[in-house]
Amino acid sequence: MPPQRQTAYNVWISDLNNNNFIKSTKELEPSYVEFEDKKVTRVNLIGTVINKYENESHTYISLIIDDNSSQISIKVWNENLTLLSEIQIGDIILVIGKVKRAEQINPELYISPEIVRKVNPNVELMGKIKLINESGKPKEKIIEEKEDEIKIEEIKMSSSGNLRQEILNLIEKNNETGLTLNELKNKIKNASLEIEIQELLKEGEIYEIKEKYHLLR
Repeated sequence: MPPQRQTAYNVWISDLNNNNFIKSTKELEPSYVEFEDKKVTRVNLIGTVINKYENESHTYISLIIDDNSSQISIKVWNENLTLLSEIQIGDIILVIGKVKRAEQINPELYISPEIVRKVNPNVELMGKIKLINESGKPKEKIIEEKEDEIKIEEIKMSSSGNLRQEILNLIEKNNETGLTLNELKNKIKNASLEIEIQELLKEGEIYEIKEKYHLLR
């Protein structure tokens, strides 16, 4: 008998980001976010796309969506790219998927989507009204300053602050047409250029359309 599919809970993104992610140690038991009396493994979210990134080899796409409470990434690889390929910045989307956590220096939650579709503002409004009725208004995002995050930020500011500003200044000057990675490389000779661009994409400072970078305003 196949395992029962977990409930896709309607939650605020801030409820995911502000609560504990419990990583399962059992093979058939899913990881989850512990929220109130729920073990949230799957979610049903509606938010606006504020950033999109696709790698040069076209094997990975990520979005960042915002529901006015907080933000979270939606990530797909390889055969699942079609779920996000037609989605663009500014689209309002409904996402049903599993809550995951990237295991890296600064772990972050993201959604591995099963269903993604564009919706209109009326659907978004009705979804928020339903969520307010069920869970109340979103709580303010809790910002936790962890020691390792502070150290990372200090390193960024000291080693790449000038590079970051140089990238932003160049993109701003060419924001109408955008700049490709090669065009940036021709203007900025720095081994950390691509790393800094990825950081700016993750932070939502810039976005990419048709392999050209623009400032997010």
